[in-house]
Amino acid sequence: MHKKIDLERAQDVFKWTKQAGIDSFAYFIIGYYSETRETMMRSIRLARKLNPDMVMFLKAVPMPGTKLFSTAVEKGFVAPDYWKDYTLGKKLEPIKPFVADADKYVKNAYHSFYLRPLYILRQLLKINSFDKFKKYFLAGVGLLFFKMKET
Repeated sequence: MHKKIDLERAQDVFKWTKQAGIDSFAYFIIGYYSETRETMMRSIRLARKLNPDMVMFLKAVPMPGTKLFSTAVEKGFVAPDYWKDYTLGKKLEPIKPFVADADKYVKNAYHSFYLRPLYILRQLLKINSFDKFKKYFLAGVGLLFFKMKET
């Protein structure tokens, strides 16, 4: 996505954040234009290596005004007026994904991150109230039955 992120620096920052006792959050977009199975799996492995307290994985969606949107229009993945029509409430076909199985990789990413035994143990040790137990329980159920919603 041309973010020019220094991955070694990112790893250091997550390590320092953890050492300082600050909860961390990471955000990954899966299925960006021209991604391959290997690049998507590399992102998933990076998320596990960074080991934030929470992580979000989303399928790439071309938003108006972005290079990704221009590419999507050019390649025929989305109509030029898609978002205008969407805001007007018109019934639209879902945006074609850049990577056909991107939703499967997102699901895999969530499962491979959140269903690690050490991660689960770490979260269980944080439970100090019924409300927190309920929140974690519902999150776990949601994770097990996770399904991507079509855009």
